[in-house]
Amino acid sequence: MGTHLVQKLKECGAGRITIVGRSDIGRESSSDIAWVHCDLSRPESIAIVRDIGDVDYVFNLAGLTEQQMPHPNPQALWEANVVTLVNLTAALDWSKVVAGIHMGTVAEYGNQKPPFYEHQQLRPSNVYGWSKATSTQYAEMMTAQGYAKWCVARLFMGYGPGQKKGFIVNLVRALTRGESFELNAPTVTRDPVFVDDVVEGLIRLALCPKAIGETVNLCRGKEITLGEIASLGRAIAKSGDIVLASGGSRKGDFLRSCGSTEKLERLTGWKPGITMEEGLQRTISATVA
Repeated sequence: MGTHLVQKLKECGAGRITIVGRSDIGRESSSDIAWVHCDLSRPESIAIVRDIGDVDYVFNLAGLTEQQMPHPNPQALWEANVVTLVNLTAALDWSKVVAGIHMGTVAEYGNQKPPFYEHQQLRPSNVYGWSKATSTQYAEMMTAQGYAKWCVARLFMGYGPGQKKGFIVNLVRALTRGESFELNAPTVTRDPVFVDDVVEGLIRLALCPKAIGETVNLCRGKEITLGEIASLGRAIAKSGDIVLASGGSRKGDFLRSCGSTEKLERLTGWKPGITMEEGLQRTISATVA
């Protein structure tokens, strides 16, 4: 996701882009991109970030996305998804920052009946969703009290070229190799968003003053089953097989997912427009290229 965001920011004419993180993997040498190596979950990261100087916009994509239950290391999720936000918020000079975008997740809603609206109560069903819900509440609180300028972009199922893990990337990888893909929960639903639309949404929210202090769904508002995604992928790839397995859904997983785009449209005048078919086609084409 970060690579696509950086590329789009450069296309939009962004000046200096500073990437902060623990890994230098994939770094490129460029006069307009600076890399700062630090662990945002550690207290010493606050001073390191402050040394960067003034910034106009902040995109916080840091975090862990492991959703298994019971989780083997809840502390790691807490540090990656909550402590990093706390330290980043403390490090920034918000009098100079125009806006900050913090990445939330659909897992904050948990097992509720869709469509999901931003104002409804959060009921996460796994430790990952709980950690992200906590970070959302922190961003909202600090912004409401005047100590930050966060907008929470609550991402649903993001996917696309370059993704390292997830249902769709695993599906595409198997199909393009001519292998069988085991489908455990064909009736579980999701609301997938192609990476180009995710990046567009993040930037549009950052440029929208009215979005500061708000939590906004970043989704298409289109519910589709995992079985339908798998069948569509098989039809596009024209290789591989879909095998129904008996494992069922994971413990703590949410069984249905579909968000409302009303707030996103009201604030930005835009909503994701890349269809599931187009997104899968572009993902498959990039994988076999």
